[in-house]
Amino acid sequence: MSALIVWKAEYDSGIEFVDAQHRGIVEVANTLFRALESGSNPELARVLALLVEYSESHFAAEEAMLAATPGYPDLAKHRLAHSAFITRVRSQCVSPKPEEVMRFIREWLVHHFLGIDRQYLSYVRPTRAAPSP
Repeated sequence: MSALIVWKAEYDSGIEFVDAQHRGIVEVANTLFRALESGSNPELARVLALLVEYSESHFAAEEAMLAATPGYPDLAKHRLAHSAFITRVRSQCVSPKPEEVMRFIREWLVHHFLGIDRQYLSYVRPTRAAPSP
């Protein structure tokens, strides 16, 4: 079976807890992809819920880091992007459209890792430990 997202070094931010959590989200997304391929609806619902739970935990930690970062100007924009992702994935828990949800997750995550998350790197010192949310 193929993976939805293959981790690439370019996704690394240099912030250990962020990178570890991003890899975890990719792992859950790939588990979701395998559940979709197998046609297992009970597994699909379980993994979608896990993706929401894991993402919410990561987003809270990332947002706490950004809130504690002096001068970071885009916290509200970052929170909004996180909220939109959760809302979209939750909507799929009710009525999954497999190809649509997987395309959305893949595109959103890669764009987020390489786009919006890169914007905070000049404000945040690499290898920073996770703050308490």
